[in-house]
Amino acid sequence: MRFADGKQRPITAFAGRVRMREDYVRHTVGLVSSQRQAVLLMTSYLPWGSLPLGAALLSLALLLEARGRRPAAGGGADGVSGVSGAKGSRPHRCGARARGWWSPGRRAATPP
Repeated sequence: MRFADGKQRPITAFAGRVRMREDYVRHTVGLVSSQRQAVLLMTSYLPWGSLPLGAALLSLALLLEARGRRPAAGGGADGVSGVSGAKGSRPHRCGARARGWWSPGRRAATPP
C-alpha cells in the first residue's frame, strides 16, 4: 500500500490478543484428528491410486480393442469361410452374403 507521499510503510491489520478457551481448543484438535484419514485420502492416496487405476483401464481398453480386430475363426470377417479376401481364398458364391461390398465383381472396393 502506498501513502500520499509515495513511501511504503508497514500497516498493522490486527493489533490485539487472541485467547481461546480450553474446550474450544480440545474440540478443534479432536476434529482435526478425526478427519486425518480423510485429508490423507484426498491429498495422497487418491492421486497416487488413480495412476495404477488409469494404467489398468488403458491396458484393458487396448486388450479389448485388439480382440475386436482379430479375424473370426472361420476365416472371414463375418464368420463365412472365404469372404475375407485373403490371397488364395475363393469367394463364397452361394447366397446373398457374397454380394456385399467385398464382392470381386465390384469395381470400387470401398464400403458403402
